[in-house]
Amino acid sequence: MRSIIMIIDSRYKVVKELGSGVWATVFKVKDTRTKKTFALKLFQKLDTRSLYEKFSAEDMHHITKIQHPNLIHVSDYGNFGKHIYYVSEYYEGKTLRNFKFRKTSLELLYDIIVQVCYALNALHSQNIIHKDLKLDNIAYLLKDNKIDVKVMDYGFTKIDLERSKQKVSEILPYIAPEIYLNNEAVPESDFYSLGVILYKLTTGTLPFSIEKITGFMAGNKIDIFPQFPRELNPDIPKDLERLILSLLGRNPEDRFRSVEEIISFINRTQLKKYPFSRKWSIVHNIKFSDYIVREDYSHQLLDYMPMISRGNGKIIALTAGTGLGINNVLTLFRYHILSGKYYLFDYRCSEIHKDPFFSLIKEFQFAVKNNKKLASDLVQISTKFQKFLYESEKIAADIDENEEELTLDFQTAFNFIVHLSEEKPIVFIIRGAQNLTKEAIDFINYISQEIVDIPILIILGFNNPEKLGNIIHAVQVKIEPLNLEQTEKYVYALLKENPDEKFLQGLWVRSYGNPMFIEQILIDLTQKKIIWKDQKFTFDYNLESYELPKEIIDSIYDRMTHLSKENYRYLQKLSSLFTPLSKNLIKYILKITDKELFFLLKDCIN
Repeated sequence: MRSIIMIIDSRYKVVKELGSGVWATVFKVKDTRTKKTFALKLFQKLDTRSLYEKFSAEDMHHITKIQHPNLIHVSDYGNFGKHIYYVSEYYEGKTLRNFKFRKTSLELLYDIIVQVCYALNALHSQNIIHKDLKLDNIAYLLKDNKIDVKVMDYGFTKIDLERSKQKVSEILPYIAPEIYLNNEAVPESDFYSLGVILYKLTTGTLPFSIEKITGFMAGNKIDIFPQFPRELNPDIPKDLERLILSLLGRNPEDRFRSVEEIISFINRTQLKKYPFSRKWSIVHNIKFSDYIVREDYSHQLLDYMPMISRGNGKIIALTAGTGLGINNVLTLFRYHILSGKYYLFDYRCSEIHKDPFFSLIKEFQFAVKNNKKLASDLVQISTKFQKFLYESEKIAADIDENEEELTLDFQTAFNFIVHLSEEKPIVFIIRGAQNLTKEAIDFINYISQEIVDIPILIILGFNNPEKLGNIIHAVQVKIEPLNLEQTEKYVYALLKENPDEKFLQGLWVRSYGNPMFIEQILIDLTQKKIIWKDQKFTFDYNLESYELPKEIIDSIYDRMTHLSKENYRYLQKLSSLFTPLSKNLIKYILKITDKELFFLLKDCIN
């Protein structure tokens, strides 16, 4: 398989294989769309059904939301046939297996420990236990005697641990006793793994032999206490030995209870002081937790899948204002259908990239081997289309088409989509659909009546609903702001706290139920120590006098750029009122007609 794969998922060109494990192989790849380099982990020894049993679409989405300087960021998931993969940043560093401990490298070792702890704190704040922390899952880069550390492969060990017995010598020694005794993993389980890593780095050996571990697993009465590290290497300072042994406690309650405790111990026992801010952790916890937004809309899109599989195509126009989570909805929806049953194409439309259907054909023209229909579809195409397929989108953008060439390309693209869908249904997600060209919108309308008999789902994501009026025969789904009850649940997910009713009501009113605004307000209030005092949350603040962050104000003004000058002046006049507004009252205050009121409201709703 390794020698055959050249392009993964019609997009990622394999540069080289980086390594192989129990379930998966890791490749260095180049994204043919963006020309960027990534690491790609393909679970080719596990089919999608088995993976979904252990790792949900929500889990995938959660992982992609976590960004921390000491974690390898996982940016996306996809499927290659019946196998799921994930794409992460490509890091040039070495693994800790290459790190050599010496007396002179003691400070570097403490730097490693603390940076690993920072990474674990980010994971634990999201209720994620690594469970597979080992030398090969920690990378570092040393430059100018400064070290940068990255933890990788988090969130997937519920898969790998099931086959640990097949690679006992590599995996089992790092696993905390409570896990291999089938008890629940806890944050302290990762601290145990860190202890094993430090024991191995400083002594050159593992704290327990495989025989002792397997005997303990079998229920034999064995003394599970390691040899003192300094007996094996006298260069290990006493305080470092104490740290290692405290991490290796037999039971979770025998170990350090938090990252904060570990760093505090290090700061007490050596000269260099390492920062740890609970406020910083809280702020980042808020940022990481917004992945839960709008699951209901993702599931609503899933309801169309049986219909598509039966050959009844649909165009869905999904609309939302800025901050209402439209991209989260689309991403979570896609992660639910990584089964290999569909051709999935997720396209981000922008001011530069505006030809989603040409892009789909470019990416999938070689997707089906020996398909003469697809090849014949591309025999007669315009010069613009040829330039796009075989040279670049930039060159093609400078070429104008006449009506005859446009009609030819419309028919060619339609035929290609029809023939591709004969292999399996197509799910085509177009984000930023407000940037679509007139020609792209005309093509969507051109095929809109025909696709009812074709297994294809086209989802258009609009952040600017004004453009929606140009699309015909589309099912409209509008993402609404959160109501008060939804806001309460969302705030709890962000803070792991329940504010009082008055604060919650004020937050809902000031944010208008916009999840992005809620997140930004809570981060601002935390950073300014308005609701974060004495290492805890207090919600006695009156939000009526609160000045919104600049980012929110800019977003609101940006949202109003489509308004005419006259309607903008009308809204300025109405904004000074503190009373519920009826249509008749608006007409009376602004002295406008029913027709003018209709267009004002239409402009404002969009």
